[in-house]
Amino acid sequence: MSETQRKVAALAGAADAPLPLRILTLNSPRGRLPTMKLADFPKLRQLPARQKLRLAEELWDDGVNDESLPVPPWHEELLSERMAAFKAGKLKTISTPELKRRLGVK
Repeated sequence: MSETQRKVAALAGAADAPLPLRILTLNSPRGRLPTMKLADFPKLRQLPARQKLRLAEELWDDGVNDESLPVPPWHEELLSERMAAFKAGKLKTISTPELKRRLGVK
């Protein structure tokens, strides 16, 4: 169990009984991600927003790499189609200032 997984287990109130590894990995029996909800970890719900964000970032960094989340073929196809449409000038684009205006960013 990684350091991050131990921290999550401790914050979730399961320090004495580590979370099942199948919950924390992508290798579930059916090849799908197991469903996890914040409600499953009541102590995490009580954390201040900044701590939740730090934990989310740490979990992301701990579990994401090119091998752990392979890109499905349909994603690659969709990206290729969109890039081809962009290069052909078939997509409506907006400027960075316009994007910021729409997002309400100064």
